[in-house]
Amino acid sequence: FYYNVFGKADRGKKIFMGDTGSLTLGYVLSFLAVRYSMYEPEVRPYNDGAIVIAFSVLIVPVFDVVRVILLRIRNKKSPFLPDKNHIHHKFLAIGFSPRAAMLIIIAIACAFCASNILLIGDVDKTALLLVDITIWIAFHLYLDKRIKERKRN
Repeated sequence: FYYNVFGKADRGKKIFMGDTGSLTLGYVLSFLAVRYSMYEPEVRPYNDGAIVIAFSVLIVPVFDVVRVILLRIRNKKSPFLPDKNHIHHKFLAIGFSPRAAMLIIIAIACAFCASNILLIGDVDKTALLLVDITIWIAFHLYLDKRIKERKRN
């Protein structure tokens, strides 16, 4: 992570994480989320919101993939063909640097995690998921509006 974010390519200190690294990282995060949400009374007491907390870590990539696939299907395109509809492409289209886009995406993921952890005891799990989805949709509508404004200027 350090070399990927803070490394300088001109000094040979930059590492590009390709498909293998990102797939491995996704697998590890998914495994840890499933493992955290499993109920094992001899290890830890039952936590009613464990699945929501575990899913909160993966909410940005999962929501992004689902949104992009639904958008491709709606536009009668193959869901397996590449396009520029992922969230990082939107940030780049607005004018952010790749590093700034990454930091914003990490901040969004942290905000979802923190809000879900804080609200899990007070809000129904289904309602919390619906609120997360609503916030995600509203955020993307806002990004689309910003991209259209930038293209007009």
